[in-house]
Amino acid sequence: MVIDLLVLERLEISSTNVNAGGHVTIYRRISSAALALVFVFSLLFVGGCTKYASQKDVDNLQEAKSAAVSSEKELDQVKTTRKNLERELQAKKDELQVAEDDLKTVKGQ
Repeated sequence: MVIDLLVLERLEISSTNVNAGGHVTIYRRISSAALALVFVFSLLFVGGCTKYASQKDVDNLQEAKSAAVSSEKELDQVKTTRKNLERELQAKKDELQVAEDDLKTVKGQ
């Protein structure tokens, strides 16, 4: 649509500069514009533009999806491991505090 408007604008500009033999120039420009439009549309159809994804695209999407699910599972495992380690660290800190308190009590006597 935009290309058509640009071609029409160009044709209007060239038709204002018409001289005695200008009608040949206008037809030449129209045929050039038509040829360019045919070329553009043929590229679109030959280029393989479809409204459906190719099997390769679907396979790549499935692979990416399975990788994302796998990564989410791994992330959950890492979070669980981290929580367990944080609990273990807190338990060790509590144990250390009890041992330091016992040491202070023994030194104080």
